[in-house]
Amino acid sequence: MVRAPLPLTVALFPVALVALAGCSVVFDGSEHTGGTPDSGPPDAGSDAGPTSIAARDLCSEISEILCESAVRCCGAERTRCAGMEESCIDACVLDYLPECTADIEPLVTDPVAGYDPIAAGAVVDALREYGAECSVDAIRPLVVDLLEVPPGTLPAGDRGCDPRAGEEFNVLAALYCEPGLECLSENGMFAGMWMCGRPRPSGQPCVTYLECEEGLGCAGGRCGSLRSAGEPCRLGGDCISGLCVQTGLFTYGCADVGAEDFYCNINARTDG
Repeated sequence: MVRAPLPLTVALFPVALVALAGCSVVFDGSEHTGGTPDSGPPDAGSDAGPTSIAARDLCSEISEILCESAVRCCGAERTRCAGMEESCIDACVLDYLPECTADIEPLVTDPVAGYDPIAAGAVVDALREYGAECSVDAIRPLVVDLLEVPPGTLPAGDRGCDPRAGEEFNVLAALYCEPGLECLSENGMFAGMWMCGRPRPSGQPCVTYLECEEGLGCAGGRCGSLRSAGEPCRLGGDCISGLCVQTGLFTYGCADVGAEDFYCNINARTDG
């Protein structure tokens, strides 16, 4: 079910397996700079200038847009909301907002990561535009663009971005590097150090796609092309669709999802 959009930690054990066996964690562990280079929201045709969203308003905006889109795009037969759409939207927001806040608040309040209200506005605009078309491309703002909201502040060579946190991989710490830089691993997850540096090109070693140049994923321990549905992956950022799902005990693969299933699964309140 597509509920809270952004977990800021992922289990370290599966990530460790990634380096050894090509395994993955689920698609919610989103991208920072990777992704499909030609993708983008529909043209809104507006000259009003960029949207700016205050940190305190971001989750309210996201929740309202996703829930309205879910009720409208999922269909009355599945939502059972015919004639009471507003009540269904309100109930969806009531459920979804606390989850969004729990996941997003660390992202927008961390002093090292920083906050870019224009980047946040771009996420909201994209969700609104894709939702108006009931397009599954709304996945991308949730799993890609949200990680562009913190611009990062640490310079090249700074080791303060180390994402290892106990038994979890701290995605937020991996976003600490200033624009144009990524948090890079040396000698793998456990053996070496992490520091801010230029993203790595295709063929270079990686632990996660966050280290790779824009448009690349990390599969088999190397930066490379994004994967199609059915191909093995490590994280959602390795997949064209943005979805990496478990296919076996220690195996994961890229997957596609239809627009109806995406919108109907945003919240239990919208899938009767």
